Amino acid sequence: MRKSFFCVLALIIFIFGAFSPAISSAQAQTPPPPREPERQEPCLPGQPCKDENGGQFVIPTDETLAAPTASGDSDDYGYTLSADTYSWIDATGGTNTGIDDTWDITAAITLPFAFPFYENSYTQLYITGAGFLTFNDYDWFNYPWSIPDEDDPNNFISVLSKYQYYSGSAVYYRSFGTYFVVQWNHLLDGNGGIYTFEAVLYNSGNIKFQYKTMPDTSSGYWCSASGIENTTGSDGLKFWDECQRPTSANTAVLFTKPGPSARIGASPLYLGEFAYSLDVDEFIFTITNTGDLGADTYDMVVTTAPLGGGWTVELFDTGGVPLTDTDADGIIDSGSLSQGASKEIVARVNAPDGLIVGDYVKTYIDISSTITPSKFKTVTIESTVPAAFAQTYKDQESHTLRTDLNWPVIQIKAEVSTEAWNINEPTIIETADQNFIHIWMDYQWGQNTGGAAVHYALVDHFGQVIKAPATLSVIYDVSGYYTDQYDFAMASAPDGKIGVVWTRRLTNPSSQNNYNIWFAILNPSGNVAYGPVNLTNNYAWGSYSAGNRVEIITPDISASDNNRFFISWRKSVQSVSSQDIYYAIRQSSGATVVPPTAMTTSDWTQRYYPGAQIALSGNRFFVTYEYQYISGQYYYVERLYRVFDSSGNTLTPPSNLNFYAEAAVQLSGGNILLAGRWSDNEIRYQIRNGTGYGLIYESGALSHPSGKIGYKTLAVTKDAANSRGILTWSDQKAKNLYYAYVQGSNGVLLSGPVIFQQSDWFGLSYTGSSLTTNSWSPAAGIDLIGEFSSNMFGAAPGGTAMLQLWNSNVGTDTAEFPELTLTLPAGLTYVGDTSGITPDVVGSTVIWQLPEMSYGSSEDFVVYLAVDPAAPVPSFFDVSLELTSEGADINPANNTDTTQVLVGLQSFLPLMLR
Repeated sequence: MRKSFFCVLALIIFIFGAFSPAISSAQAQTPPPPREPERQEPCLPGQPCKDENGGQFVIPTDETLAAPTASGDSDDYGYTLSADTYSWIDATGGTNTGIDDTWDITAAITLPFAFPFYENSYTQLYITGAGFLTFNDYDWFNYPWSIPDEDDPNNFISVLSKYQYYSGSAVYYRSFGTYFVVQWNHLLDGNGGIYTFEAVLYNSGNIKFQYKTMPDTSSGYWCSASGIENTTGSDGLKFWDECQRPTSANTAVLFTKPGPSARIGASPLYLGEFAYSLDVDEFIFTITNTGDLGADTYDMVVTTAPLGGGWTVELFDTGGVPLTDTDADGIIDSGSLSQGASKEIVARVNAPDGLIVGDYVKTYIDISSTITPSKFKTVTIESTVPAAFAQTYKDQESHTLRTDLNWPVIQIKAEVSTEAWNINEPTIIETADQNFIHIWMDYQWGQNTGGAAVHYALVDHFGQVIKAPATLSVIYDVSGYYTDQYDFAMASAPDGKIGVVWTRRLTNPSSQNNYNIWFAILNPSGNVAYGPVNLTNNYAWGSYSAGNRVEIITPDISASDNNRFFISWRKSVQSVSSQDIYYAIRQSSGATVVPPTAMTTSDWTQRYYPGAQIALSGNRFFVTYEYQYISGQYYYVERLYRVFDSSGNTLTPPSNLNFYAEAAVQLSGGNILLAGRWSDNEIRYQIRNGTGYGLIYESGALSHPSGKIGYKTLAVTKDAANSRGILTWSDQKAKNLYYAYVQGSNGVLLSGPVIFQQSDWFGLSYTGSSLTTNSWSPAAGIDLIGEFSSNMFGAAPGGTAMLQLWNSNVGTDTAEFPELTLTLPAGLTYVGDTSGITPDVVGSTVIWQLPEMSYGSSEDFVVYLAVDPAAPVPSFFDVSLELTSEGADINPANNTDTTQVLVGLQSFLPLMLR
């Protein structure tokens, strides 16, 4: 389809060749800091493209060409934005800050007056080289991007924040008594465009932005943001936002501080968790008196929707004391909060019995000021019964790599690694025996250098780690080199073999890069069956600045019914401006079926970008991709698909998909679910026929009011019955995880989008591989298992037999007061164990009172039994155990077990060999 704008051909060619997006990785702690994997995505009109320094550029569209508004806008606090008379105030006669870089920040600078800003007042500030000033002392910061945004930086005044280039540039400040001016002078963008702008702070609290010189934005512009934000990032007022068109030269706007008023702050405004029958979940939010009329009391009214479902909600303080009506107006309230004070509130949501998949409730807590009831906030809490699936992520708050195992009847959080300081891009897949393989990168030191190794682990369907984290791919440990390994993807073949692919980028001492796709095969047990091997065997070293980089990235993998892996990736050769999709096919043994083969052929006027690719029934592979090209003076985009058989033959030639698919799965019955992020605010999905590939359903926009959609975090899978689709993703701040559940036959949205997990920050796979099926079904009720580790143990007369006992609860209900009883025959005497619990010994029985056992909890320990010295040789002693609890067990047959102790003479092999 032709776009609705005209672009200069030279500009388009420059955009095609110049920009390589990068995404942030978590900072390492002890190991070396991680480098950002380079991920070149399509440079689409209206969407930002990054240059090699991280500066972002936008090719304009009709929407982005609209100038920012400067009248009538206001934020929650009451600041208003209006156009103002341009009247430049020169601050170059004041103090030169010495700033000469985007990331520079001054020491504290004293203001000539106490400056009121939101609910606080400040006597000093800090000036940055990125085009904003702040009242927080940052050691390091990102520049403001989305306004408001709870991520750092907060508490700022941003005149024009972006990646700034400094050449003959400077930043000045100057006091004029009743107002204070900060001037950024002669800053540059990536094309050499000149920016001179300033902030004027008045003692009244008003703020003026003035723009003296600005580049022409009609043919494109560098991304920036402008506005103000409060101390938490929960409120703010933008002049323009991330990558919207900035203002022009010789313009000014005024932010006017509101007069005294009652106000309320509440954070977070959106909360959510999965629920199940009789579940009790607690949610914490904070109320703050952000007004300036003194103390205030905040009433709270709770409603739930839909009504009549049996859900109940109670409010408490953090000490567990129920909230009451402290001011006798008939409404539960917070109690009196002094100006600027905060209080944490606990909302306890109690689920009824009898819930099934898709049942939900939304709890609305309306919070209003008693001084001015029209000042209010609403906190929304989402409780949803999920389908079965598994989601893995790094929880930055606890530095833990976790996997959520979700069912409609229970949810558990498995801890895969509790040392996740440097873990990134966790990936998961369910094995044929219903356990879970995890893959991730981990930054570490070698003997000579540091880099990203590839680690893996195996977790069972109870959430227990059954193969501890091990190394799959080491770093290239040569001084001066650095190893990046990222973009993991996995596929499980019917024979149980699991294919793993990833990008490996090496950087040499000359800052040249070498890219390759690596491949390995794991057994369901978690052992390496094949590889890792270099799949692409690229030996070229190059760099962006030299114009000779060969970039091989974004691999994907799927497995056919006849146990073949289809592997695809993108290869870009900078010297000839080509960008193509390649593929290879390997048997699950590792044997080559199709060697690396070009699927597309491009030149400087064309680009190909891989989308989602999946295996279909009947030994087929469905591959989606995007084709961008220039024809005449216009820029075009086509979204296509092809179908291959498992020998690499083309079954369906390039065909129109007209849908951007970054994640896909085939459901039972053969239908295909495709999903893609269409903007920062929406996800869409399609249901297509799995044989003719025709469209059955296309959704409208999926979005959530709590935040924009996170980059490359969308993933899809299917439920345990394989008939319905599950979508999960994060917000842009990586603080919330979202869930949606769709009908596979007709695309009807069954649940969501809702929040199901929250943290300070989530680390997810950037290939959509943080999500997988969860086909194991736990038993409803208490199902205890008690058993010996062997049918027979040995000991000598007068010696000690060591018996290993194992116990677990595989039912969804918690077993209260579990009791393990060991019954001994004459000739064996209990002498001790490793449980840490002192048992009761009554005659021939030994009884352990165990702690309560929730779903998946398990324990094993060794019991030491003394053997009668007079015991004949050989002889056999029968030992039995029984595991019970206070509640009824749904499967009592596995609560008991027996073993034997064989008494015989010990033989030592070295003596027998003499």
